[in-house]
Amino acid sequence: MGEEAPTPPSPSPVDQTVEKPWHSYISEDLPRTVQQSTDSAIRSARSLQQSSSTHLRTIQDFIPQIRSRYKTHEEAFFHKAKGACLCPHSHYVMCFIC
Repeated sequence: MGEEAPTPPSPSPVDQTVEKPWHSYISEDLPRTVQQSTDSAIRSARSLQQSSSTHLRTIQDFIPQIRSRYKTHEEAFFHKAKGACLCPHSHYVMCFIC
């Protein structure tokens, strides 16, 4: 009767993307992607090397403190153990171990 069928909407510019042929992808996009991946890998490796060397230096600076504390505790332990061995009637188990 007097009604007309609605016209389909015209495609937007976003829908009109043109697909590149495969040879265009290989010649343009693939080398760029490989280069970006290589650059990213190199940056990551350098960052890892820098942070690990920083941690190694920190540990190397801390080792003398650990050695000193260990020596102090070791001397205190053996001093007490030696004292227990010299007094067998009060620490007979420790004396048996010595």
